[in-house]
Amino acid sequence: MSCSSSGPRHATPRPRPVVPRGHNTPNSLFLLLRRSGTLFGGTIVAALIAFTQTVLLTRLLGLDGFGRWGLVAAAGITAVTLCRFRVSDALAVFIENDRARARGYYALATAIETASRLVAAGGLVVLAPMISNMMVNGPGLIVPMTIYAASLIAAFTESAWFAACRRRDRYHLIAAANPAPAVLQLAGLGLLWTGGWLTLTTLAINASMAAIILSALKLVHLSRLLANEPGGWRIDADTSRRFIRFAAAGWFANVINAITRSADLLILGVMRSDAEVGAYRLARSLMQIVWSFATALTNITFQDLAARVAAGTTTALGGELWRASLTLGLAATAGYLLAVGLMAEPVITAIFGAEAAPAALLLALLLPSPAVAICLFWAQPLLLNLHRLHSYTVANGALGVGFLALAVPMTDAAGASGLAIAFTATWSAYSLALAIMAGRALANGQRAS
Repeated sequence: MSCSSSGPRHATPRPRPVVPRGHNTPNSLFLLLRRSGTLFGGTIVAALIAFTQTVLLTRLLGLDGFGRWGLVAAAGITAVTLCRFRVSDALAVFIENDRARARGYYALATAIETASRLVAAGGLVVLAPMISNMMVNGPGLIVPMTIYAASLIAAFTESAWFAACRRRDRYHLIAAANPAPAVLQLAGLGLLWTGGWLTLTTLAINASMAAIILSALKLVHLSRLLANEPGGWRIDADTSRRFIRFAAAGWFANVINAITRSADLLILGVMRSDAEVGAYRLARSLMQIVWSFATALTNITFQDLAARVAAGTTTALGGELWRASLTLGLAATAGYLLAVGLMAEPVITAIFGAEAAPAALLLALLLPSPAVAICLFWAQPLLLNLHRLHSYTVANGALGVGFLALAVPMTDAAGASGLAIAFTATWSAYSLALAIMAGRALANGQRAS
């Protein structure tokens, strides 16, 4: 189904710029991998700093206190995920098609981001008493959750700043900003511990202050990036509705993603032992590191494909993308055999102990899903750049329903291994479905032109 009517409309078509081959395009695989490596490096640094913070908090607060702080942070992350629209993708598409109103799109995106974060923060404050009273310590989490809500609002510049940097190929800045919140929080943690002020409430204040500082820096930088952008700060109502509709498709995908990656632990916890849950959670955490590289590829490719589609230089695009997938597929297969066959179990047992050995098999079952996502990194960005919002929404709905339908019987039959197979099967099928739909949409658009 074509949804091309949802894209930006113009009274007169603007000239289509020529996008040079081999520069800022998906066919330059080396450049794509280098940029993805830059973003991935930032993710790894952030993960290492977060791990250090986890060790310190566990020792300083004890396992019980660390668990309660984890609930505060998890509640905030869940609230944002359930409310946040994916406006950075909408910015890439709409600005490439209508650069004369770039400022207006950034203003609209920031307004949507602010509104969604206000809803998330408000929901967290309202639900804090209920969440807190479900815990053993009663109302002890109400104040930390209420303060932590401020950190959700403070990050209102995130999407616009990310989109502006991505559009200008400032990937080193994006990578540097990735660990910045963890660095600020770690510094604040040191001050709190030194002064003897370490409590859940002061940790929430620390997280909010880190978010405010980082957001202020991004806001200043964003204002400089937009200083020379054309157009006013307002967008007409019809274009605003189409922009919001595009961003809403990303919101639905975020919700499905959150549900599938939370429901699996709940399903396993109901049906199996705590030991199986722990092994599965460890394996999934390691798998997520690999998946972050697929996410980096997708984020970079989105802007590149937006330029190609807007410029109309898509004649050979399909072949370029499938050749890139084949190259990455061979590399992913070799990496999988090396990681699983030679390294997984010895490394896991050396770091986490012999009791974590079952996680190696679960990791072997989970890793094909990010491998497929890496090979088909272009599927989601291409589908959205071609404005196939209906197809994208249907695919995400099928992912959620399919996962739940498969996860329950598979977990009942084979425990954590069955759940891992269900996760890999549904997410791999989802990536493949997006690639097929995007390839067909691209071919249909080329025939129509």
